[in-house]
Order: sequence, then C-alpha cells, then structure tokens
Amino acid sequence: MNNILKNKHILLYILAVYGICTIAVCILWQEMHLAPVSIIAMSILWGFGSNYAANTAKYWLFLILVTIASSSFLAIDFLSELGSPQSIRTVYKTIGLFGLCAFAWLVVPPIFTFKFLRILSSFLIGLFTLTPCIIFWGYYQITGELMGADAVLAVAQTNQREAISYFYDFIPVSLLVYTGIAVIFLIALYLYLTHHINLRFSTNKKIIALMIVIFIVGMIDAKKNAVKRTIDEAENGIAGYNQFKEKAKERYNTNSELQLDIQSKEAGVFVLVIGESQNKNHMSAYGYKRDTTPWLDSMKKQNNFLFFEEAHSCHTHTVQVLSYAMTSKSQYNSENLEDAVSLIEIAKHAGYKTVWISNQVKYSAWDTPTSIIADAADEQIWLNHHLGESTSTSVYDMYLSKAVQDLQKAKKMLIVLHLMGNHGTYKDRYPSEYSKFKQKNKIDTYDNSILYNDAVVKEIYKTVQAIPNFKAMLYLSDHADDIDAGLGHDSSMYTQNMTEIPMYLICSPEYQKENQSMFNILERHQKSMFTNDLLFEFMLSLMQIHYPKTYEPQNDFTSSQYNGDKARFRTLHGKKVFE
Repeated sequence: MNNILKNKHILLYILAVYGICTIAVCILWQEMHLAPVSIIAMSILWGFGSNYAANTAKYWLFLILVTIASSSFLAIDFLSELGSPQSIRTVYKTIGLFGLCAFAWLVVPPIFTFKFLRILSSFLIGLFTLTPCIIFWGYYQITGELMGADAVLAVAQTNQREAISYFYDFIPVSLLVYTGIAVIFLIALYLYLTHHINLRFSTNKKIIALMIVIFIVGMIDAKKNAVKRTIDEAENGIAGYNQFKEKAKERYNTNSELQLDIQSKEAGVFVLVIGESQNKNHMSAYGYKRDTTPWLDSMKKQNNFLFFEEAHSCHTHTVQVLSYAMTSKSQYNSENLEDAVSLIEIAKHAGYKTVWISNQVKYSAWDTPTSIIADAADEQIWLNHHLGESTSTSVYDMYLSKAVQDLQKAKKMLIVLHLMGNHGTYKDRYPSEYSKFKQKNKIDTYDNSILYNDAVVKEIYKTVQAIPNFKAMLYLSDHADDIDAGLGHDSSMYTQNMTEIPMYLICSPEYQKENQSMFNILERHQKSMFTNDLLFEFMLSLMQIHYPKTYEPQNDFTSSQYNGDKARFRTLHGKKVFE
C-alpha cells in the first residue's frame, strides 16, 4: 500500500482524471460544480489499475473510449430541441457510473480461472455498460429527442405485438445497420485492447479490499444517474396509477355515495365511442383530399348532427389520455389522479347500467387506468382475446356493433366502445375489401384504415339508434398519429398534428327537441377549442348528471359559460400549448 501511495505517477493519474472530468463537464454545461464521489472513486480506481497493466497506453485508451461511448447519450441534450434538461450533478454521476463499469469490465473477467466464467462475466458487464447508450441513441435517431419518462411509461404499458407494430411502422432500417456496426466495432475494440492490456493484480488483500470498497462507494453515489432518473420518473407515474387503482377499489368496496345532482329522471341510452390514433386531417369530412369518410360526410347534413372542428387530445398516449378523459381529473383542475372518480362510477351511482366493449388488449402489466376504469363497468366485453400479449386483433372493429346488438338492454344505459381504430400496423386494421388506396406506403394503409373506421362507426350508429330510449352517441379519438411526418404518436417527438382528433355528436330527434337550448349552445361551440380531458364533464352534461365536487362551468362544453379561449388550452398534461 505504501509503495502505491509513494508512486507519484499514480497520484498524478488520479488528479488528471478528476480534473479533466470536472473541467470538461463544467465547460460543456456552463456551470461550476466539483465532481462528486463517483468521479473521485472512478479516478482513484483508474489510477490504481494503471499500475498493473502490461500496456498502460491501451489500458487508458480502453477506459476513456468505453466511458465516452457509454455516456455519450448525454450529448443528446445539446442536439435535441429541448435544450439541456440534465443537471450537472446528474451528468457527473452518469459519467462516474459508466467509468466504474468500464473499469469493472476490464478488471473482473481476468479474476476467473475458467474460460466460460471469464466470457460470461465479460458479456454481462459489457451488456450493462453499453445497452443504455444504444437504447438512448437509437431512440434519438427515431424521435430526435432524449428518451424521457413518457417513453418509458409507454413501453411499460404496451405489449409485445404493439412494440413490433411500432417497430415495423416507424423504425428505419438504417438505424439497425448503424446499431449493428457500432456494436461490432465496440466488441472488436474490446477484444483487441484487452488482449494487449493483460492486467495482473497484486495479491495484497488490503489493496483488493480497498478497491472493492471504493468501487461500491462510487456505485452508490452514481445511483442518481440519467438512466435511473428516467426510470424513477416513470415509476412515479406508475405509482400514481396504482394509487388511482387502490382509491377506486376503496370506493367500490365501501359503496361510498357520490354527491350527484340528477337533473333528469328520464330513461335513456348514451353511447361513447373512443377511436384510436385517428387524425382528422386524413378525414374527408375535415377537408382531406381523399374520400376517406363518405358516411361522416353525409351525416354532416343531418339536423341532429354536431361536428366539432377544434378538438384536440390532452396527451399523445392512450393511457395518459384516458386517465384524464374518463375521470374527473383534467389539465385545468388541481385534483390528484388517485382521487379522481371515473365516468363509469358516476353513471353507476346515477342508476345507469354501464357496459364497456373493447377491441383493444386488456393491459395487465401495471393494471393501467384504462383497465381499472373498465373494471368498474357492470358488464365488460373484450373482443381481443390476446390478454396483454399482443395487439393483433382477434376480430375487426365491425364486430363491436354485433356485441352491442347482443347486449341485454336496460332503460338507462351508458355504453362505452373502445376501437382498435387506426392503430399501427395500419394494414392490420381493415379487411382486404377496404384496400381502396394502393398500399404503396404507410399513408395509403392509414387512409384505408380511416375508410374502414368510417364504415365501422356507421354500423355502430345504425345499431345503437335502434335501441329503445337511445339519446345520443358521442365519437372522439384518444389521440392522432402524425402519419405525414412518419412519427406516430410518441410524445417525446411531439407535434401538434398528434393531437388533431375528430369529434362529433349525434342525437336522437327526441333528445334534441327535449334539450334544444343545450343543443344550440353546442352548435355555437362547433368551432371552439376543446381538449378531450374535458370529456368527463361533457358526457355527464349530456346525461344530465351534475357532479358538484369538480364542476366548473368554464370547462363544461355544454355551458354558455364555457371558456373557449385558445390561449388557456394545453396538451401533454399541461406541458405544451397550442399554436
């Protein structure tokens, strides 16, 4: 130990590594801050290790290259439009983490006598060290942004088939080529350099123990790195959803009474149809050049039809949208999601038979709010039988109307239908007879799916309007796909086009006549701004149910006091304004 401490070049190495890291990060992030424990630990271990390398130059080259490569995704902060969201401490800890991993990758495998264990340990450490870098850079190549918590949540709440569909639709082949080349290069570099470094550590147990302690201390300090921060933020979101689930269960189990004002005792059947990934700018009813919505075009001429031109989604992911749209939580109130009551709960307390019919997978990874809300319904019908393993449709959306026909009807009903709609892969969403456009590209297949969706909603309306006491059917999409830019609906590469959704209301002639004043107000609001987190209040007003706890007239689309000022509206749960 004393010999090492007296070896001046080791101390110089330690100071040099620490100083270079500190100065480089401070210059790049334009903020002065001394490097934390993880960088100190990395510097000490690197310096100590140099004393045992047969080829010192290749030793340092390996550590520097691997650390730079594995933490290089931090540069995305400067390349993306979001600026530099990472704090300087997070940057230090991230560099410290991967610097320690690079050291472990070099030091640990030679410890093992058996070749298999050397290879296995080398593979596992290398995988841990390089995988985050590959994922973050790959995500940047697709989206142009640093991967954040929203993206992690979307992955957590998706399933294998949906991931494959997204992969098929939006991930370029060039990305796979670049990734393959990078991985091959790094593996070749590792094999070449480690073959020449030939570390031979001292058997001095005190030195080994000290280095292990330093490594552990450094790794503990590096816990709050950029990768872990992203995961933690996603876990916080999941924790919020779990709290929502527990509060909902608590309400169901205690049969707690909600304070409601039922403004009409009349029987009635109301239908809510939720589309998926539908962009109004690809619908001829909204002015699109192709004839993709012939039924909707004809319905615009009906007196009992209301066509809303400025509807937008409150987020670009289904779970985030429906957790607000189907509950009393919105971007414009301060209620916590876990305390929010759902539309299904309110309807049940008001004496409605509630039915949830879906052609989407019943997600199960974290019991997302969509499934939790649906579970409250008196009757649930899941046409997609893949149960969280796939988004392949067991049947096309047209079968939703058949499911409605087969329902045991009640005088008072709320029927919610959740379509697979225009979810990628688009060509999987419609039968061959709807291949009107040539399917030469994604836009063709997307437009075909829009055409089929129009036929589906036509059939659903034909079915529900024949139900005794039918009052109204509201249709809107959860969010849109920015198909023109080839971006899908990933919030990290947000464009306003991802929020451009259709929304329209069809009333029975009797309902229109009975509620003419409300119908007139809605007519005036056809060009007013609306985000779909206000759906909860909209549906309650249509059903003539008043929930005083969260009611605000400026957020009630059916109220003359509704505030349609565009400047107040937001999306991505309040993070983005509309242009």
